[in-house]
Amino acid sequence: MAAIDFLKSELDSQIERFEKESTKHKRMYRWIKNTTFILAGVSTVLAGIAVGSETSQYYLTIGILVTTAAISILNSIEGLRKPGELWIMERNLFNALKDLKRDMEFDLEENKGAIPVSDYFDKMQSLLNSAGEKWIQKVGNRNKNQ
Repeated sequence: MAAIDFLKSELDSQIERFEKESTKHKRMYRWIKNTTFILAGVSTVLAGIAVGSETSQYYLTIGILVTTAAISILNSIEGLRKPGELWIMERNLFNALKDLKRDMEFDLEENKGAIPVSDYFDKMQSLLNSAGEKWIQKVGNRNKNQ
């Protein structure tokens, strides 16, 4: 396998990987947020009904307790997994890799296939490494503040 074929294959693989991961984390983030909003609304409605209904106040209070506990669990999961931040980081990396691939393909066409493949490989590695370092730094700073 020629170096350029390896680089193309690796770029395609990384682009696909970060597209899938960013989509997964976007869906998770949106699901957590939407579910939290719905549960907050349900809890508010239950609280409103409980004020005016002494006969079923016990059951409504349990319903309020369950919905607020679910909200707390969802917020904890979001705080631990950080799907919103992961989604943004992965989408930025996905776009950067797509840009790199487009630059490489343009240079291939313009230079009739004679390009410095190792430079493009190094750029890809740099993008991947810097994203990982940024994430570790971000998570590390969060843990220090807690």
